[in-house]
Amino acid sequence: MLWPRKRDRAVGIVIHEQQLLLIRRFKRGDTYYSLPGGGIDKGEEPSAAATREVFEETTIVSKTVRLLYHHEYKGRGEHFYFLCEYISGQPRLGQGDERFRHIKGINEYDPMWIELDDLSNYNVLPKDAMRLIIKEHSNGFSQKVQKKQYNRNRL
Repeated sequence: MLWPRKRDRAVGIVIHEQQLLLIRRFKRGDTYYSLPGGGIDKGEEPSAAATREVFEETTIVSKTVRLLYHHEYKGRGEHFYFLCEYISGQPRLGQGDERFRHIKGINEYDPMWIELDDLSNYNVLPKDAMRLIIKEHSNGFSQKVQKKQYNRNRL
């Protein structure tokens, strides 16, 4: 799949009571899980975009703790993954664009908590970010920001 444009993204990694906040997606017959996140608005700080996206997509209130991962995709922009502290709320579909694209049985968005110990049993995308989260969680999230550059335009 070719991405139509370059757009920087911010992603929130929210862990609460040994569970990771994910969004179960059902699209074109496939079920997968993703971290809450989305585009960074013009003039917006990536950390602010991460907490905004978490709230818009899941109604979970959080605050960014620090940048964990920075991935640069040639031709697609930069992706910033922030560790976020859970403040309050229960996962449910928020007021973001996903609410208007959610069609039961066709294009579903279902925010939920998944046990960290069970993550390997789920199809979580992107896989590289999930591998880093599993590894870093077991190490207590190192203070070093993981940087990765991808020289491809396709997923």
